[in-house]
Amino acid sequence: MNTSQVKGFTLIELMMVVAIIGILSAIAIPQYQDYVARTQSTRAYSELQALTHSIDERLYRGLLTTTIDQTTYANSNLIITPPTLAVNIDGTATVTATLDGLASTAILNETITLSRATNGEWTCSTTMAPKFRPSDC
Repeated sequence: MNTSQVKGFTLIELMMVVAIIGILSAIAIPQYQDYVARTQSTRAYSELQALTHSIDERLYRGLLTTTIDQTTYANSNLIITPPTLAVNIDGTATVTATLDGLASTAILNETITLSRATNGEWTCSTTMAPKFRPSDC
């Protein structure tokens, strides 16, 4: 007797595959969103680091930086509102930026503040949750 058998997947096999994909997606998507937020915060921090070099260079030349236009700051799509500067004659300075552009919702409206001591050392602080902070903050 020659019986022909239909080749293919059964409904239960297809449902199992869909369930597995659903479980993996439920885990992977939030992890990916956290990864994007962390990389964006690190990128914003790097952009501000470039700004600190410009401020240092002006201070070494004896020039006081009063506006963002006197620096080499390049516009960012993560930081729409230009960072605020407070540079003092004694060499202390503060640069504060708010992530208000195309930043991930996890870090939207969070701030990064870079502070310069009189000895030229820059420190970083932020209002972000620890898992999103750049490694140097």
